[in-house]
Amino acid sequence: MNERSIRTVAVIGDGIAGWLAVCALATRLPHCSVAIIRVENMREGMADLFGATTPAASEFHSDIGLDEQLLLRRAGAVARLGTRFSGAGFPEPTLLGYDRVGAGIGSGHFASVWPEFPDVGSYASFSPAAQLAANRKLPSQDPIFSTVGAGLQLDPLGYRAFLAAFGQHCGVRIAKAPMQKANIEGQRIASISLSDGTELRADLYINAANGAAKLFPEWGAEREDWTHWLPFSQVSIEEAPQHSDTIATCDNCEATADGWRTETELPRVIRRARIWAGDGHSSAPLSFPAGRVIQPWIGNAVSIGDAHGMISPIAALPLHILYTQIDRIIASLPDREYARCEIDYYNHEANAELDRLRDFAIALHLPWLERQELPTELTELISLFRERGRILLRDGEGFSRDIWSTLLFGLGFSPRRSDMLAVAAPPEHVRQEMRHFLAQLEAATQRAPVQKVQK
Repeated sequence: MNERSIRTVAVIGDGIAGWLAVCALATRLPHCSVAIIRVENMREGMADLFGATTPAASEFHSDIGLDEQLLLRRAGAVARLGTRFSGAGFPEPTLLGYDRVGAGIGSGHFASVWPEFPDVGSYASFSPAAQLAANRKLPSQDPIFSTVGAGLQLDPLGYRAFLAAFGQHCGVRIAKAPMQKANIEGQRIASISLSDGTELRADLYINAANGAAKLFPEWGAEREDWTHWLPFSQVSIEEAPQHSDTIATCDNCEATADGWRTETELPRVIRRARIWAGDGHSSAPLSFPAGRVIQPWIGNAVSIGDAHGMISPIAALPLHILYTQIDRIIASLPDREYARCEIDYYNHEANAELDRLRDFAIALHLPWLERQELPTELTELISLFRERGRILLRDGEGFSRDIWSTLLFGLGFSPRRSDMLAVAAPPEHVRQEMRHFLAQLEAATQRAPVQKVQK
């Protein structure tokens, strides 16, 4: 650390986004003093409402020293192996699971192998995660489950409380009063005025206020609108008591004529959400029009979560986005000079990563977008898959080749031609491998443990 190093950070917004940020900063940058500032009447962000995570959560929690087993016990969390999609556009229910489909079969990627042998079984039948989730089960130590990763299904209120307690244990300071306004000097924040008349100064400010805090009201608010691709912005949620002593290991997402209906199971409740189209400018409390700002980092302030961009609450996107954004801020941290090249690079990379996740969400919405021109890179990805079953992954891609393949097969796409690697092995040998894999998977799934409510 030198005299130009960032020593103080203020995070604006005390929702899940804010607490995730301060917990990471306090533990991974121990030389920094970290404070969190409340915002009065701050609306809930997508991460405050939808508690599904990808396996990225476990790595994030490990990096900040958070005990995930304790989180499971105290914050009402359970394991989650993926999302099952059904309804409009999906000929058969399709689980997008965190695994390698058909691992070890054939000489190429299984997505290129399977179209040559569709009679042996459906593509989804070769997914260990899909078979476990269909039976409300968790992976055992059987080698066939070695590629299965697990995210979490969190109770958002319990998660926020757990993070707040953890953050305070790590020395995070809570401002005594809510934010009143940001005091701007040039293209930097000089201080934050609080409602009690005091000011809080920091070297770096992180906007985690879900769009409620306008740090730079007169400039830097230029935004890309994605609602023509992602039209479902209105959200309603209801809960019902959980009466089962077993818990689903995936969340369910049904595509309907006018949007999505989701269901997630927790130890005490079942949460059901409806997501449908609004006008993109609604002032309703649960309205999340898709799009992002052009410059998430300006001067000494950076926006995360909904303040940077909103995509969709399905497929565990909100929390996944936060984990990657916070990791990127820490990895890219400049000093107090905030060199233009460093800020430009961060904005380019952070936006590119969000755009890749947007493309994944757009692919999930293809049943409603028959006449829409898609983003160029998504069009290229789909075209290559339809040609020969290949998936082009670019830097910043948030989902694996297997998840993309499962999604496109699930939507009814199929390759026109064979991949040379897929047909390199003798067909009967590959067919025998596939049958052996299915038999092993069925037996291992029967022996695997059911996810039960922890008493």
